[in-house]
Amino acid sequence: MAVAAAAVMAGCSSTGTSAAPAPAAPANATPSVVALSGADSAADAANDENDIKSAAKRVGVPECKHLDTEIVPDTGSPADPPADGQFRVKLAFTNPGQKCVVRGFPGFRFDGEDGTSWDVVRTNEPKLDVVLEPGDRTTANLTYLASDEGTGWHVKSIAVTPPHTYDTRTFPWKEGAILKQDGATHPGTYISPVRAGR
Repeated sequence: MAVAAAAVMAGCSSTGTSAAPAPAAPANATPSVVALSGADSAADAANDENDIKSAAKRVGVPECKHLDTEIVPDTGSPADPPADGQFRVKLAFTNPGQKCVVRGFPGFRFDGEDGTSWDVVRTNEPKLDVVLEPGDRTTANLTYLASDEGTGWHVKSIAVTPPHTYDTRTFPWKEGAILKQDGATHPGTYISPVRAGR
């Protein structure tokens, strides 16, 4: 599956019109948390912010400001199997509050045992409005390219942020070594947009 390059975001415009200011981070947010909001730059973050505000107006419910994150087992879908060497991890985001809408991509970062990090690129799949009742969940897939333990990149932990939030959570990585392709235009590791929970 082709993926969008890190600097190209769904819904971005190249018409030269000025973007709205990027959403302000909480006072205690670190730069890595801001990056994990799922955007690659301040302009992309502004476009994402405009996108979710439009979704909230379209469906008539507020945007989700807080979502609880968990990693859940994923058996894959026969209609969309990963390629050889690729595996999938499912990310689930549960609404702990009032009815709201979420749209777009979670932020996802690998943190390696060597002290380096990798913010994963987005796929080119379309974004959808996902309305969540209290207790409902939405999911996104991380597809990653595994590697040999002797030569691959060893990941210590992952950091995940639901779309349009600063609710970053860190989880230990238990899936083994991966092929680090942080300079690739079309890496074999990428994150999908959220979809209705399943």
